[in-house]
Amino acid sequence: RRRRRAAAACGFAMVDRSRIVADPATYGCEVGRVEDEPVFLRIRSARQDCTTDSTIAQPVIDMQVLPFVTWQIVKRRIKERWPGLKAVPDQNIRLLYKSIELRSSSMVDDYNMDGGTAERPAELQYLIIDQASDEEQVRRSLTKTDRIDCGLYVDAQVPCTPRLREQVVHACLGAMMAGIQPRLTEEGTGATYLLRDSLNRSILAVFKPKDEEAFAPQNPRGYVGKENTPGLRQGVLSTQQAAREVAAYLLDHENFAGVPETALAHAKHPQFCKVKGKNGIEKVVWKIGALQAFVETKDTAGNFAPQVFPVEDVHRIGILDVRIVNLDRNDGNLLVRHPRGSSRYELLPIDHGLSLPDRLEVYTDDMAWMSWPQARQPFGERELAYIRGLNGPRDARMLAMFLGVRRECLRLMEVTTRLLQIGAEHGLTLYDIGTILYRVDRGSDAPVERSRLEKAIDHSLDVALAVTGDGPAAAAVSTTLAGLDLVSSRHIGNHKWGRGVSGGGPTGPDYRDVGLTPQLGPCSPISSPLAQVMMTSSSGGMVSELPPPFSLDGLSESDNPDDEAAEPASAALG
Repeated sequence: RRRRRAAAACGFAMVDRSRIVADPATYGCEVGRVEDEPVFLRIRSARQDCTTDSTIAQPVIDMQVLPFVTWQIVKRRIKERWPGLKAVPDQNIRLLYKSIELRSSSMVDDYNMDGGTAERPAELQYLIIDQASDEEQVRRSLTKTDRIDCGLYVDAQVPCTPRLREQVVHACLGAMMAGIQPRLTEEGTGATYLLRDSLNRSILAVFKPKDEEAFAPQNPRGYVGKENTPGLRQGVLSTQQAAREVAAYLLDHENFAGVPETALAHAKHPQFCKVKGKNGIEKVVWKIGALQAFVETKDTAGNFAPQVFPVEDVHRIGILDVRIVNLDRNDGNLLVRHPRGSSRYELLPIDHGLSLPDRLEVYTDDMAWMSWPQARQPFGERELAYIRGLNGPRDARMLAMFLGVRRECLRLMEVTTRLLQIGAEHGLTLYDIGTILYRVDRGSDAPVERSRLEKAIDHSLDVALAVTGDGPAAAAVSTTLAGLDLVSSRHIGNHKWGRGVSGGGPTGPDYRDVGLTPQLGPCSPISSPLAQVMMTSSSGGMVSELPPPFSLDGLSESDNPDDEAAEPASAALG
């Protein structure tokens, strides 16, 4: 047995399986059958309760070992499977079997454990002891009276890359359990925590809790507000930025723009802002937020001349910004990566919380690339093929299913995706498309002039509303446009059109009760073709002949008109 222990400590197996026979054998001064069949182990965290969230929070490790291997070797195998424990001393990893600690110098077969087969592995528990912990904490953990102070896992209902789930998350969790605390960054209006490795040498990921965003209930920088109220920019509500960080990554198909891996995650740590209970006592709670893999970069775009950046990088980031209606693409959230030995400066986009708004209130000054020369150059073949392959309705259904993004926000994403496709098809540059989508800031004293896309939507809505009644034109309008649920707020002839009121409102012949998508605003103050026809009517009422319907996207996948012959033709925007 001493020889076997010495061999196991060195990682050697002294038994040659090819020479094993069924007859008794003499080995190591012992007479009996050589027991070298592997033992199957399933090792779970000892600090978990029975909830589903806690089960996912810390990994379950399956392995098979030979019976004469010591538990010290098992600990090293655990550290190999969980890289985040690399810096944790072996003595800070405790292995338990039915609350009995397994001594590191003992061998696996020294304990009479139930199971151990492939069909029924032996159930063990591991306990990672903080380097500052003492034996009393260990004893309390064994008796399940010690509360879980930290944890991290990705949401199982939202897509996540295997690398982020199995490597980054486990490494960050191992570091937190080893005593490496998340660190709050100094800049920003919301909370961004840096998660480091167990050696405390490098940053692995950043975590942005949704309840610590700007104007959220637990904001640590003083920008405190209620949940789901107007936030930093109109159109994106508080506590909804984390979902948009994940949405930007999901919409960046094939990682075309280079958005770092992002997932919706649950995390718990005393370093996060605590929540006050009814009795005023602060509690450490689980938080939901965006977890993004950290990318080592050289600097931000603001410290470089824009001419050094590749045209294709600018185009791909611009394509993403147009699709998600990004409200804040400044040169501080464009990271610059300069690979060693290369003259190329790569751009990586981050900070997409202020995107997918419920309204179009974006200015050219909000987009850093609008003033760059690359935006005025034509799209390349790869960019054109990528734009042609986009599917706005399908992406909208994906975001609604996984993240619950509001429908009015998804409608705008569908419209801007179609705008991008129409513009690219007609040879427009990224800058040209931006001049259609974005407003021009003419100063605080000048009146606000709506963008050309906003005006086109207003015209389309006027026509759509005009055909909501009976008649052949009603079947011709795209249900995508009709689904926008917007109405004009001005008087036309003897008819007064107004907003429908949720839960009841004014009724009667002078009101058309049509719902209004929240915060998208009424029709534009300019005179639309429909309004001109109505205003010139001698009777002052509705005229029998209407202008042809105007559609932004023709028919989407959700449209199913009764009269297919009345399908509207697409019209280019501009």
